[in-house]
Amino acid sequence: SGYLITRNLFSEADRTGGVALVQFWARRIRRLVPALALVIVATFLATMWVRPVIGWGEVAAQGRAAALYVSNLTFASASTDYFAADVRSSPFLHTWSLSVEEQFYVVWPLLAGAACLLAARSGRRRAWLVGAFALVGAVSLPLSLAQTADGSVWAFYGLPSRAWEFAVAGLLAAVPARWLGWPRAARALASVGGLALIAFATLRFEESDPYPGVRALVPVLGTLLLIASGDGSADGGFRPLTWVFCTAPAQWLGRVSYSWDLWHWPAIVLAVDAFDPDTGELRTTAAGVA
Repeated sequence: SGYLITRNLFSEADRTGGVALVQFWARRIRRLVPALALVIVATFLATMWVRPVIGWGEVAAQGRAAALYVSNLTFASASTDYFAADVRSSPFLHTWSLSVEEQFYVVWPLLAGAACLLAARSGRRRAWLVGAFALVGAVSLPLSLAQTADGSVWAFYGLPSRAWEFAVAGLLAAVPARWLGWPRAARALASVGGLALIAFATLRFEESDPYPGVRALVPVLGTLLLIASGDGSADGGFRPLTWVFCTAPAQWLGRVSYSWDLWHWPAIVLAVDAFDPDTGELRTTAAGVA
């Protein structure tokens, strides 16, 4: 997401000399808010059906926070353990990452616009943007490492400790295309290596491991390699892997991924509430129904 949005900002800045902030935020609202609003309303109505009335107020407050893109602050303030064994903590727990993302996209175009203004006389717009992104990463990553070492939940939920992940994606988006004109063998190696790092993080990290901290470098680096290995064609990267990404089912999953992400967690939590006991089969079925 950070790569795509930053690339769009670069394209707009190169084309117009600046960033149209209102239009940027309006596009985000049109894309994200309707689906989120539907999920929040439907989830709360379902909660009223499967949970006792004593818990409705807390879920309603979490839904309001999700609607305002501040649920990460709500869960951090409550010291909510994202990796707790009991999935019932909140049907809106998954919205923390969307909140972090949207908070970042309030700030990111402002940063890009300021860099464009500073570069108006020098004409070195891209250099100013790269400097701004690098500064964000240089401040945010050490903060993430320090907060993770201290065991603070803000390391997981907070925008300041997560901003470096978007910033490094912005730096990748700033790399001139000619610099990524790697030989096919190098693209294949980057593609397979990136996917391997993501798989390693998925399969080997445990809920007891301090996170994000230094461990977050693994999936972030893997994602950067995977993005950089592709050139938009079916021949880019590792051919078998690229072919899979270019198939109709994979493309379809990409198109519905945002809505599926919104629905999957409420479906799991409400299914566990309604059909206890909590089992892996029940969670998998609920996610598939979502």
